[in-house]
Amino acid sequence: MTAKKSNDQLEDTMKVLADIKDSKTKNGYPPVDQWNPDVVGEIDIRIDREGDWYYQGDKMARKAMVKLFSSILRLDEGDGYFLVTPVEKMKISVDVAPFSIVDFRVDDVSGKPTLIFKDSVGEDVMLNQQDQFVVNESESGEPVPLLTVRRNLKGLINRNVFYRLVEIAEHHKVNGKEHTGVWSNGLFFPLQ
Repeated sequence: MTAKKSNDQLEDTMKVLADIKDSKTKNGYPPVDQWNPDVVGEIDIRIDREGDWYYQGDKMARKAMVKLFSSILRLDEGDGYFLVTPVEKMKISVDVAPFSIVDFRVDDVSGKPTLIFKDSVGEDVMLNQQDQFVVNESESGEPVPLLTVRRNLKGLINRNVFYRLVEIAEHHKVNGKEHTGVWSNGLFFPLQ
């Protein structure tokens, strides 16, 4: 694909995005799971391990554009990640996870200490569902902590954030086995 055609493709996508800004669901995001456009292709967009977005090898500097694109991101199991609008579905590449978890705080939610994470596009993510947090292991044995941000989209918890979680971790028995983990919204989340 030529650079001109690829830039035109990106501009067309931006026009469609401007049209769908107001078509958000109650959770504040466009209903990408309901869209099944006829136009399917690929676009040279990559999200790296740190949650940074690249277009044709250049880092996207405009945070507003990254945030807008992230709102129309969809993971189709077995097929990969796509930017989806009512008229097109464009495949992109993702190194580890489409979001990076860059910070957290503990808030009181209904009388329970609850972890509120901040993702790489500035959204808050409350840890309040048991299947929302998992720590996988890389081939080299390193922990790969992932947090579901929305739908089936995950964020890789940055190393410094994970270390802060370890600092507040407690020991707790789960099914008779001792685990080290954190509490959030009355639920226990093992860190190993």
